Amino acid sequence: GQPVSSFFGYVVEGIYQTDAEALAANDNNNPQAGDLKFKDIAGPDGSGPDGLIDENDQKFLGNPAPNFEYGLNITATYKNLDLSLFFNGVAGNKILNGNIYTDTNIPRNTQTDPGFNRRPSDFYLEKGDYFRLKNMQLGYTIPSDLSEKMQMSKLRIYASATNLFTITEYTGYYPEVG
Repeated sequence: GQPVSSFFGYVVEGIYQTDAEALAANDNNNPQAGDLKFKDIAGPDGSGPDGLIDENDQKFLGNPAPNFEYGLNITATYKNLDLSLFFNGVAGNKILNGNIYTDTNIPRNTQTDPGFNRRPSDFYLEKGDYFRLKNMQLGYTIPSDLSEKMQMSKLRIYASATNLFTITEYTGYYPEVG
């Protein structure tokens, strides 16, 4: 009932701070300090919490497709100078930040993952909104009397740059994912 490629997984309520707290939670996955606390949402019959963290506790977490994409192209000319700016962005999507698996000290990171910290959950999802200056070009057109002396009808010199800045809350490398 959700869009194609939607994120489906567990809701994280925090991180167990001590082994005693993890043991007291009576979580069937035998968590330890540093493991994620997954929310008990439903039992096998779809009713309320049943005291087990299993596949019944997964839910829709978000959509990777943006609600909308936008762009803005600005061109300005003054005498022989010209400037072109292209901005673009998206809003309303979620991105799975796989870098969190290895680039942080929380949650506990182990080879075997006994606390199931790497299963799909909202802990690894971030807002995918961004606004970027995608392209900028600054040019100068040589006056026609000089370009004609070089046997050219028109000569323009320009410099361009790509991805000059990006405004986003996403902590991964690049918010524009395919």
